[in-house]
Amino acid sequence: MLLETISTFSNPAETARLIITSNQNWIPLKNELDIIPGSAVDFSQLKFTDPPAGKWGRLIANQDGKFVFEKKPDQPQRFYGVNLCFSALYLTHDASEKLAERLLLLGYNSVRIHHYESELIKRSDNQIPGNIELDSTKIDAFDYLFAQLAKRGFYMTTDLFVSRPVLWRDIGIDKDGQIPMDTFKILVPVHEGAWQNWKYFTKLFLMHTNKYTGKAYAQDPALAWLSMINEGIFANFLKQIREFDEWKLKWNNWLKQKYLTIEDLKKSWNAELNPIENFGQIQFPDSIFNKTKRAADCLLFFSELEQETVQKMKNFIRIELNCKALISNANAWTYFVSDQLARNVYDYVDDHFYVEHPEFIEKPWRLPSRSSNTNPLKNAAPGPRNHAFTRLYGKPFTISEFNYCAPGEFRAAGGLLMGCFAALQDMDAAWRFAYSHSRNSILNSTPLGYFDLVSDPLNQASDRAVICLFLRRDAAPAAHKIAIGFNDKQFFTKQQSIPQLFPKWSWAAWITQVGTLITDKQFNAVQDYYIVPLSSDIAEPQLSAPNLLKFPPYNTDNKQVLTALKSKGIVGPDNITDLDSEIYQSDTAQLLINSKDGSLYIDTPRSAGVFGLPDQKICLPTAAMEVQIRKSHAAVWITTLDHSKIQISKRMLLTHLTDVQNSEIVYGDKERKTLMAWGKLPHLARYGEATIKLRLAQPQKYKVWALALNGSRIKEIEKKITPNSLTFDISTAIASTNNAVLLYEICLD
Repeated sequence: MLLETISTFSNPAETARLIITSNQNWIPLKNELDIIPGSAVDFSQLKFTDPPAGKWGRLIANQDGKFVFEKKPDQPQRFYGVNLCFSALYLTHDASEKLAERLLLLGYNSVRIHHYESELIKRSDNQIPGNIELDSTKIDAFDYLFAQLAKRGFYMTTDLFVSRPVLWRDIGIDKDGQIPMDTFKILVPVHEGAWQNWKYFTKLFLMHTNKYTGKAYAQDPALAWLSMINEGIFANFLKQIREFDEWKLKWNNWLKQKYLTIEDLKKSWNAELNPIENFGQIQFPDSIFNKTKRAADCLLFFSELEQETVQKMKNFIRIELNCKALISNANAWTYFVSDQLARNVYDYVDDHFYVEHPEFIEKPWRLPSRSSNTNPLKNAAPGPRNHAFTRLYGKPFTISEFNYCAPGEFRAAGGLLMGCFAALQDMDAAWRFAYSHSRNSILNSTPLGYFDLVSDPLNQASDRAVICLFLRRDAAPAAHKIAIGFNDKQFFTKQQSIPQLFPKWSWAAWITQVGTLITDKQFNAVQDYYIVPLSSDIAEPQLSAPNLLKFPPYNTDNKQVLTALKSKGIVGPDNITDLDSEIYQSDTAQLLINSKDGSLYIDTPRSAGVFGLPDQKICLPTAAMEVQIRKSHAAVWITTLDHSKIQISKRMLLTHLTDVQNSEIVYGDKERKTLMAWGKLPHLARYGEATIKLRLAQPQKYKVWALALNGSRIKEIEKKITPNSLTFDISTAIASTNNAVLLYEICLD
């Protein structure tokens, strides 16, 4: 059934456009920004914070690769939060208090401060190139918001370069204008002026004393993590790198140090060296993705320069500024195995991923934009699973940017997927990108955009699944750990090419823990992991080691991998994972993905739910709940609010998410792949129905309430009682209400 309106126009070229408007299939939804304290959506009651931040000392990384507090070294900590960007960080004092309290009620315990520098700085009156200072009004607003968050027990992370405007003359280059953001990223490691500019801002920011906390940021334990340069992986920017003499000099010096003579280089590269090339004129590869020795050496060069640069940054921050915040870098876009050597110098490993990130057809960050608009469970739910291999065992693992982006119609599955993934992989922290990019949207309801939860009631409601499954640890970590392992750095120097990091069997991340491991031990001496050696050159006695998975990690058929996992008991006899049927079951048996039909099933003692298509032939059962979805695809899940099991919980929240769009949003095609115009308020929720059956110890004692997004009760829902179950029907459109319904409270009468 077509649920949208296909409008026709006098211009034949526009006849395919689709406009979503309010009708029986799209129900107006009032977005509520603030939460009623004590309501069923007040997640501060779950106690994810222990204020104030710093109460238990600094956050550190222990030898097991988990975050712990100095004064609680035996209690691993997890963090989940949101990004705040641009003007959303610069509010009045009243608005800062309101925002900090709202984020607490939403259930978060951390914030990533992002795209903050542009508003924070101003140029000094003396006009000396590169001489900047903190804007007194903006730093006051920034300090106050930070203090309000820290007061409530939040821990913060940020980057020391994101998008701060830097002029060419600021770094000593006599040229008009501003350095492009990504260009500055690649100049810092090789250009002395850029390096000094990065140090200048870093010191200016970290040594500033927040008058509301009495601490310099360098010494404030509430600033727990620092990334050096946002999304600055060198391989992202090979085209720009080729343009700078500083990079050419570094590259040629590295080659000369490695090969000593041009004859040695020619011998190693075979026919790849042009006759006119000599030390000083050797070019970068045309592409890092072509499997040549030149490209392999370039990737090794990038890795070693990254290690050198981050170590220099760590020394500056730790020694000169006396800042003990945990340090990371290199968190997006291109990934090769050699990158893990660089990540080994970080305190923790960070990454980014997006599902349905927009592609811009004409101009960057301007409509029209395009996305695939596909069910994220198809194709083995690709979203986060590749990125599990970015993790280095022995170091905490975080994802500081992720989203299932709007206006994708299937994004309701994102919270369940990310919650299960983060829990199954035993991650340590994650931050949704973003809560808001604008101070206006903090204070006023605004139409849906690509990223911001504050403007997207569907993704905001979906995010509670991550909070419960991951932050509250409702879903268990996988029972086994697989590591692509290497213990010989010389492996890289011998290779004709270096493989990309993510293997084609990354679907295993939905079954068990996966990652990479660098060790100076023999693999058979590392007992905590099943190791897939990067090199096929394995010496005795490792060949017969019980923890060795003997298949080439980057050149093995998927079915061979599954056979190997079964042979070690990683995929046990009761696990129904089947590659032909596209079914993936976690080794905890709490997660089941049916990629062929695009459905998901989660069963934990305190949280259970499904994502399914309408009118499926069978119900999607969990131990405590059965769901029959009708009329629209939907994510339907339940969680307890008193930390007890579903069957005996006194109070629960049920979430029913179909799709949410703006009124009069315009697509260029009926498949909704091309976005032409965002539309306006109010939001519209797609009509959907479901029947819920809960198995409860005393079903007759419960009431079911439809809720507004702020947690207020709208209407009691009729129910049917049997000796062991409570059954009721839900719908996004409830008679006698003037607002679509996404949330329900089930509680003892």
